[in-house]
Amino acid sequence: MANRVPTLLATAVAAACSLSAQASGPTQADYAKVVLYSNVTIAQDSASQWGIWEELEPPAAGTQTPLPLLAGAVDPYRPLGTVTPTTPVTPQPVVSACTSGALCGFGVMALSTESWSNETLQVAALSESESNQVRVGFQLFPQTTGTPGWLPDAISVSTQPVRPGMAETVPSFNILGQLVLDGTNDHRYETALASLPAGTPGLYERISIESDTASLPSDATAAKFQGYIQITSYVSGGPDTRPQSSTTNEGIIYGVWGKTTSAQDMSNLLNGNAQASYSGNTFAADGSSTGNVKMTVNFGASTFVASFNNELDSYGVSVGTTASGGKQLQGPVGFRAEGAITGSTFQASKLSAQDGTVTGVVKGAFFGSQAAAAGGVVDITKSRVNTDPLPNYENARYSAPFVVTKDGINAQLK
Repeated sequence: MANRVPTLLATAVAAACSLSAQASGPTQADYAKVVLYSNVTIAQDSASQWGIWEELEPPAAGTQTPLPLLAGAVDPYRPLGTVTPTTPVTPQPVVSACTSGALCGFGVMALSTESWSNETLQVAALSESESNQVRVGFQLFPQTTGTPGWLPDAISVSTQPVRPGMAETVPSFNILGQLVLDGTNDHRYETALASLPAGTPGLYERISIESDTASLPSDATAAKFQGYIQITSYVSGGPDTRPQSSTTNEGIIYGVWGKTTSAQDMSNLLNGNAQASYSGNTFAADGSSTGNVKMTVNFGASTFVASFNNELDSYGVSVGTTASGGKQLQGPVGFRAEGAITGSTFQASKLSAQDGTVTGVVKGAFFGSQAAAAGGVVDITKSRVNTDPLPNYENARYSAPFVVTKDGINAQLK
């Protein structure tokens, strides 16, 4: 019995020591030093935290670059970049350029606007005088819809300004109509005036073109034209009754139009390194000349140089003021245009003058067999400086159609 007391005492002491050791086990700081997976420690891994979802191992390819999401998309598996919202862009109708062998035209229009409602007429014309109306260069895109050929019996017509960004613009319109002959050369195309219920919006469009087919050689398949344009938006008063209200853009148009040189002819001129010179003029609404034009063309290099009135203003140039306060030129305005040929069309990339500075647009097309003629439109702004005895002017606009015919082949470029 005496021998068992020390043994029991030793066992009790050992148990007490064991309990004491358990009471002073690893602390939270110790747990925070032990990593189980990724960068997650024992201290972090608990029922109240996400464990491994707190932090994923980086991919083998390295850190991903933040990528923007498409609008409305959610992707929880990749870091997100910042998306800067942009203003939605409304698609605009696209008008194709003149293609080889197709109808094409260039000209000038002088417009006025007439609006009325409840029998009250309001005319917003720039001026009663044609000379003071703002003249705007435009491109005519007629497409044959009836019998094909030059001067078709039915066409679809649309226009666009050649010089965007100006205060005065060419209204967008389309005309799909049959030819109405008012004479040998007067070709009128118009949409039908619809008979609509009262209060229904409608649109009436008309273009009249009188072609001076005798103004150019027959192989040019082109002509000067003068005419009239009318685009009326109205609210119907009912079938066969006067509209409740309407707004009409109308005015004169004049220029040159025709069938452009075929792609095959243009290719032959290019491959044959052909060169040619042309002579002609800018012209007014009545077809009369307002200045001379000399043009040299290097078809092989697809370039052209055009000299308008020997690159100097002549006596007879006048500076008018429109109702909107802008300056506008008439007469033999001089400048130089240089540029490139694309297909059957051409456009200037450089403008200059011996008596001032010039900016703007000069563009046109070749017409007929072997580019027998060329025509287009000028819409520029010129400042004439240091000229004597002619007066100076600043930032005056000049818009005019021009037409030239070929002098001969292999002319020396200047």
